[in-house]
Amino acid sequence: MLFDPVMYMEDHSAWTDPPGLTIRVPALNTQVLERVGANSVFRAIAENKVLRLTVSADSHPDKAIVVLANIAIAAYVDQDAVIDDLPSAIRYLAINASARLEDYWVADDSLWSKAGNRTVSLPDVVAGQKSAILQGRASVFNTPLTQEDLVCYSDQEIKHFAFSPNRFLLSRKFIHMALCGLCQRQIARWIEYVINAKERLFSERKPDLPQA
Repeated sequence: MLFDPVMYMEDHSAWTDPPGLTIRVPALNTQVLERVGANSVFRAIAENKVLRLTVSADSHPDKAIVVLANIAIAAYVDQDAVIDDLPSAIRYLAINASARLEDYWVADDSLWSKAGNRTVSLPDVVAGQKSAILQGRASVFNTPLTQEDLVCYSDQEIKHFAFSPNRFLLSRKFIHMALCGLCQRQIARWIEYVINAKERLFSERKPDLPQA
C-alpha cells in the first residue's frame, strides 16, 4: 500500500480544480525523514522498514523494485525524487509505504506539519498534447500528424467506413480514429448496426429445417 497523507484530504480543491495549476499538499515520509533527529522514533521506524524491505527484496528482480519505486514517485507526483539504484528504490518504497509511519501520522501529525507542505505542479496534459500535435511534434503509429487528422469524420464518411472497413484502414483517415472518442463511438454504433442488419438478413433467408 502506498501511503500519502493527501488521501485523507477529501475536500482539497485540487480534486475539482482545472489542470495546469500548482497546489500544496502534505510532505511525504521521505521528506519528513530529512528533518527529524538521529535518535527520533520516526527515524527508528523508517530505518527498520528499510532493513526489512531490503531482505524481502532479495526474492524479486532488481529491475522490478526500481520500476515499482518509479511508479510510486509518479503516484505521489513527487517531482523532486530520483531513483539512482536498487538501494534508493528500496529506501523510497519502504519509508513511503510504511503502515507504522501511517499510524504514527494518525496519532501525531506534528512532524508532517513542521516539515511543511510540498508544492506540486499539475500540467495541462491535454493542452500540451494539442500543442505538440499542432507543432508537428506528435505522431500516431509513427506517422506525423497534420491539421487534417484533427478534423472529425462527416456523417457520410462514418457510414462509408462502417460499411467498408477495408477502405477505411487503407486510407489516411484512420489516424483520426486514434485521437477522437466521439468518432470512435459513432463508427462503433454504425458497425453494430451493420452487423445486426446482416444477421437479420441471414436469418430471413435461412431455409426452414425439415421436421423430424
